[in-house]
Amino acid sequence: VDLGICLSRATQQDLCRRGVPANHLCFITPGHDGVMAPRRVVLGLTTRLYPDGRKREALLVFASRQMKMDAFRFVIIGRGWEPVIPFLQQTDYDRLLWACDINFVRGEDSFVRAQWSGAPLVWHIYPQQDDAHRVKLDAFVLNHCATMGEAAGAVRALFDAWNGEGDVGGAWRAAERLLPQWAAGTAAWSAGLAAQRDLVSALAEAVESRL
Repeated sequence: VDLGICLSRATQQDLCRRGVPANHLCFITPGHDGVMAPRRVVLGLTTRLYPDGRKREALLVFASRQMKMDAFRFVIIGRGWEPVIPFLQQTDYDRLLWACDINFVRGEDSFVRAQWSGAPLVWHIYPQQDDAHRVKLDAFVLNHCATMGEAAGAVRALFDAWNGEGDVGGAWRAAERLLPQWAAGTAAWSAGLAAQRDLVSALAEAVESRL
């Protein structure tokens, strides 16, 4: 053997024990992209939950909404947590969005999922340097509110207020009064997204048209 490439250190060591010169062998670790995933970090709690809220479980729910829950898993030992646990699971997040009358979301992933739910949404976008995020937010609001009819102005004002430009209380009251129109417009927006061609087919057609 002039040179052998092993796919693990254990194989290399085994061949050396069988008499193959060590300077004729090397080992590499094959790529596992998309095959292996990091083990989720387990967050363990051992505590009982009381009806008076003394454990402040709402803070835990709030914290879980800010985390990437595909990297974490809650294990709770204690009575009373059963109604809270579903809100801490990423797999139930879509179900939660679909069950709500209005969704206030932050971050791109939650923003996309909220649009698919078909329920009215308000997006708090992550701020960027030099207010670069405003361009993206304004572009979305302009297109999104085009389906809102008479509720468009109120919904636009609520988006602005929720992102630090305006009175949130006043904007909310104005939008809430037009909730039926807001809901109908959001449902139309979601249906329009669902009617679009999938990205893979559109890309394949674009490539084929250039061949």
